[in-house]
Amino acid sequence: MYNELYCTVVLITPFSNFIRAQATASLFLLLATWWNNSDYSSTYQTLTHMQIGFFLSDIELQASLKHVINDGLMIIFFFFIGLEKTRSARRGSRYQRKPAQIFFNLIF
Repeated sequence: MYNELYCTVVLITPFSNFIRAQATASLFLLLATWWNNSDYSSTYQTLTHMQIGFFLSDIELQASLKHVINDGLMIIFFFFIGLEKTRSARRGSRYQRKPAQIFFNLIF
């Protein structure tokens, strides 16, 4: 009990607040943009094109860091879109609208 409370209060809550802040995302984006357009852009390009992967016997799964980040962000985005669609369907908000709106929301 004490360990769970300690973990939640000391570790998870500050990290969660840090990630949720819009200013943090803007700061990372601004820093990456500066880094890519500065005199140090060669290090940025080297880092983003660095190959990372998993190797298990004869099986090899390898991609650039940029590719892994882009795919990971797309997975998270579409996961949350799916959760939102499921929540709104269970709540019934889709069925209280006009049929044209339901069709439009199902497509997009």
